[in-house]
Amino acid sequence: MAEVKTNDLNSFNYLESGEILFSIFDTVKTVKSLDPGLYNISYLGHPEYRVTLQNSTNYESAKIYNFAEKNKIDESIKAFTTLKVRQKLKELSFAHKLGVLLYGKEGGGKTSIVNYYCNQLITSNDAIVFRINCEPCYLSKVTDFILKVRGIQDNLFIVVMDEMEELAKENEGQVKTFMDGAESLDNTIFFGMTNYIDKIPSSIKNRPSRFKYCIEIEGIQSEKEIKTILDKMIGDIYEDEVIMKFSTDLKGNTLDQIKQFCIDKIMDISSTPITKKKIGFK
Repeated sequence: MAEVKTNDLNSFNYLESGEILFSIFDTVKTVKSLDPGLYNISYLGHPEYRVTLQNSTNYESAKIYNFAEKNKIDESIKAFTTLKVRQKLKELSFAHKLGVLLYGKEGGGKTSIVNYYCNQLITSNDAIVFRINCEPCYLSKVTDFILKVRGIQDNLFIVVMDEMEELAKENEGQVKTFMDGAESLDNTIFFGMTNYIDKIPSSIKNRPSRFKYCIEIEGIQSEKEIKTILDKMIGDIYEDEVIMKFSTDLKGNTLDQIKQFCIDKIMDISSTPITKKKIGFK
């Protein structure tokens, strides 16, 4: 990675160790650009006062399954990443950004869906993905860092905000400013995820300029899709007729529940009978 010197970036330094040291005294003057990929970004408070950025290559990018509005999101992302669209928005002085908020009960597949798009855009568009992982009180430190990186890199940015309700609850103003204000990022896709959609302020979730799509990820209703998952995981253990019956029984279950079902079946097949025995204290 080529070394970059700039007066605008004077508060952090990207090191070969995979961390970026943050100085509250703005004493660091040199940075190195980030390679395309996924970075888990967090902030360490007193006494370190630093942003840490860990490159991650070991993350799930499971096959994506059909969900509400999938085709619309596919079309929006495809159009969003074209140079023609970006140039036109720039002519109109509009920010070039897109927001997608996924909600639903835990284990529904929200993370798998986001990972799918991130992995796809890293490969096709040299995207830099920032997965925010910080205490809500440090959100401004993390977003300030991302804004500084934007100052030297024009790559497509993807900002992933898991447990969005926690960030929004304590930092509603900061979230709005970051997504759709004076500090808003250009050429950026925002993904928000939450299990508690009711806890996210309406000013965030109901404004298209912040989240164009607000989609509930429910249990998988298609028996055909469930069978595809089962075939991949336990198709070598059970006959097709049994897999089809499982698919019917599991209709409406989340991806996480289906995975656990398969794990239970694998354990039942591979483990030996366990003798029941009472234990206790004397």
